[in-house]
Amino acid sequence: MRRAILLMVVALIAAVLVLGPPLVTARKLRSAIVQRDQAALPQLVDFDQLHSNVMARVNQRIADENRGRLLGGIREAFGQQLADRLVDRMATPAGFIGVICDHALEPKPAPAACVLDGSVRTVHFESLSRLTVRISRADGEQLSLRLQREGWHWKLVDLVMPTAVFDQIREQALQ
Repeated sequence: MRRAILLMVVALIAAVLVLGPPLVTARKLRSAIVQRDQAALPQLVDFDQLHSNVMARVNQRIADENRGRLLGGIREAFGQQLADRLVDRMATPAGFIGVICDHALEPKPAPAACVLDGSVRTVHFESLSRLTVRISRADGEQLSLRLQREGWHWKLVDLVMPTAVFDQIREQALQ
């Protein structure tokens, strides 16, 4: 009987140690986004890795859009130059908050709190050192945030936004 209780206590402690830190980081990240707290983001986001991951996905999308098109290579080169500028601006605290809250590369001046629908609800562990958190904006847009363990801490390393959000940001940048 004692052995069974001991095993349950050990399992509970292990679950708290594995599940607790990333979920605390996800809640801190959500809180920083809602409050538009740019100063808190560098401790929660690896902006270099975020830039690399988003840039790879954007470049793949540009290549897919231009495959088989007349002058597709030229369009792809220009698209990648624009994408470089967009992702460079997005991979900053101000740009990150602007993309998530305002669907723009810069947050709106003197805005109210960012409205995210509910709390962090959907969490998918890909491994013991990587998880994906889905959040919803008030308008129903779903964003996926991928967190990765770095030592004892967890940081955001990737942001997957819907195609419509990316298109809206791209149109704003072209104006």
